[in-house]
Amino acid sequence: MTAPDDLPQNIAEQHGRAKILTIALGICVGLYVLRLGSAFMQLDLLGKMARGVDVPRDVVAANDARQGLLAAVGLVALLSTAIVCLVWLHRAYANLKLMGSKQTEITPGWAVGYWFIPFVNLFRPYMTVKELWQRSATANAAGVLTAAPALIGVWWAAYLGAGFAGRAAASMTSGGATQLQDLSTSTVWSAASNGMLVLAGLVFIQLVRQIDAAQQKAVVTTSSSNPP
Repeated sequence: MTAPDDLPQNIAEQHGRAKILTIALGICVGLYVLRLGSAFMQLDLLGKMARGVDVPRDVVAANDARQGLLAAVGLVALLSTAIVCLVWLHRAYANLKLMGSKQTEITPGWAVGYWFIPFVNLFRPYMTVKELWQRSATANAAGVLTAAPALIGVWWAAYLGAGFAGRAAASMTSGGATQLQDLSTSTVWSAASNGMLVLAGLVFIQLVRQIDAAQQKAVVTTSSSNPP
């Protein structure tokens, strides 16, 4: 039996999606690096104000404008990248249905759906990417499931940590806090969130590349081992 006729084409198209996703992730990483630097600049400004240094109003206004702009651009980039990521994830799982055993514990639809279910999205997306990596690495061979790399755990821990830190930062200012101590604490949490998002983004880029390379190799392996 030969590989399904549409598998090579699907993998080729998926390779293009993987490239777009890694570029989008790279842009997000760059933006979060800028946000991290901006957070440190704000901490320095708040420190001066706490020490009684006379800070010109235009400096404060410029800081607020910079923070607001980076937050808005970062949100747009994050949402756009999330859409690209979910499309890539769905198609990557669909490809597993065309190779090897054609079996997966998670369906392409649930590979996307789990991200939107409260509490379930704290662990199921991790399991989704883990299975995708494992089955891609073996061309979805029956009864074979290679060990997943520690990078997947690092990515998920950084992702969850960033969410926790981001919510902590938001809670400090949700009531319109104006106290310097509250603003400083919120900025520290924000910096921590941005730092972990940088780590999560860099690791996920590597995971996407590994999965993409494994699925490309799977097409060659399957076709060569099942000549027409």
